[in-house]
Amino acid sequence: MEKKINEPMQALEVRILGRPFKVAYKEGEKDALVAAARLLDENMKKIHDANPQVSIERVAVIAALNFANDLLQLRHEVDHSEDVAALEENLKRFEKRIDQALG
Repeated sequence: MEKKINEPMQALEVRILGRPFKVAYKEGEKDALVAAARLLDENMKKIHDANPQVSIERVAVIAALNFANDLLQLRHEVDHSEDVAALEENLKRFEKRIDQALG
């Protein structure tokens, strides 16, 4: 996918924990940005509801750490699935060599 230099940005206001935030996005990214803001808002609300005495900044850090942890777990799963695919390929080659050796 070709990235455009100086691609025009558009602005969108999202609400996180009832607070408005104006964010910029490129064409074609609005739906993903809205979904990300909704997901962040939902996660921060859960954290804040469970710990109402915790500052909003701390809630944001906890939410970010949760998302980072989820991302690392997904990366590990992807890496593991690639390892499994490589092992399956090696197994197929090994089976083929056995079949050739046995005639």
